Amino acid sequence: MNKKIIFIDSEISLRNHKIDDLGAIKENGDIFHSPDIRSFATFIQEGNFLCGHNIVHHDLKYLQNILQLMPLQVSIRSISLRC
Repeated sequence: MNKKIIFIDSEISLRNHKIDDLGAIKENGDIFHSPDIRSFATFIQEGNFLCGHNIVHHDLKYLQNILQLMPLQVSIRSISLRC
């Protein structure tokens, strides 16, 4: 079985802490851009791995409720890089 990686990012309003935009790209080049979290969930549902910058300390805080409802088997790895 071929494992699928989906790269994600979220933009959150500093004013009200709501999702302004969600972005994702699949390995085949399909792109998602919308603040609609349910459409985002549909787009990423076939992924085995989610990858994103600061996903653990930022994105998951805003996405965890919808991700818990999905039948994903997501592996999250956090790598700290210091430059």
